Amino acid sequence: MKKGKVKKITTIEDLAVLMQAGFGRVDSKISSLDDKVSSLDDKIDDLAISTAKGFAGVDKRFDEMDKRVDKLEENIKATRRDVLDIGDRFVPRHEFDSLLFRFSNFEKKVMTKLGK
Repeated sequence: MKKGKVKKITTIEDLAVLMQAGFGRVDSKISSLDDKVSSLDDKIDDLAISTAKGFAGVDKRFDEMDKRVDKLEENIKATRRDVLDIGDRFVPRHEFDSLLFRFSNFEKKVMTKLGK
């Protein structure tokens, strides 16, 4: 101890005042934390809602894409049927060439017999 200074004795009442002041500070800090937690909860809820809306939008876009792909598949099937039907309506090139060759030979024989 320093010379000339007298140490004050702490009484129970002084201790009670100190404890009350400490508890008051703790209460104010807890209240502040409660506000922050509440604010954080609100932000988390907002984020959850935003995320849910985002996924709903993605689901909607996937549904639209499914419809478009289904239409595309149907168009491909129709095109395939059309291509396969072409063979029924037109003579294949190799058959046409073969027939042209035979006709050319026939024409030569006829022209030879006619003397032309």
